[in-house]
Amino acid sequence: MKYVQKYDSKNSIVLKSILSLGIIYGGTFGIYPKADASTQNSSSVQDKQFQKVEEVPNNSEKTLVKKLYDRYSKNTINGKSNKSRNWVYSERPLNENQVRIHLEGTYRVADRVYTPKRNITLNKEVVTLKELNHIIRFAHISYGLYMGEHLSKGDIVINTKDGGKYTLESHKELQKNRENVKINTADVKNVTFELVKSVNDIEQV
Repeated sequence: MKYVQKYDSKNSIVLKSILSLGIIYGGTFGIYPKADASTQNSSSVQDKQFQKVEEVPNNSEKTLVKKLYDRYSKNTINGKSNKSRNWVYSERPLNENQVRIHLEGTYRVADRVYTPKRNITLNKEVVTLKELNHIIRFAHISYGLYMGEHLSKGDIVINTKDGGKYTLESHKELQKNRENVKINTADVKNVTFELVKSVNDIEQV
């Protein structure tokens, strides 16, 4: 079990480092705090001591977090890859055969609400839901999803221009029977999400 402990320690340190910096936007890795009443009246992360909640993750939960991280942190899938950070954030002008999909939503940690600034740039083509799911979760991992010992809760929704929706449950892998669903990237409107992170993954800072 030494490998699992090493993973837990590494991700715990990364998560605490991100949060102790106030999750400052710097290049493509930051998160903008959401400007609403829930955050404007709260102290900065550096000054805030988070209340500890008596909730201990069981081994199966910790194992699943690691499994999700290991699977979706890979920067390639089926010949597609995260070239020039196209799966994280880009402001480069689009080529004629490209589409840019914006991720819009909130990521709540304790009493702080963040709005991650992320988008993904893809070729205009038909892809499988397995591929698109992987790329979208990779973008979420870049700001902290699947870090720590607890599962984040909430859904990630792929919205299409014709009103269709594909829902991804953040606490589990994509179901096998949905992996081969075909989606044209040009038909995707955006990706919305509302995720909650357990306060138990954060030590007092």
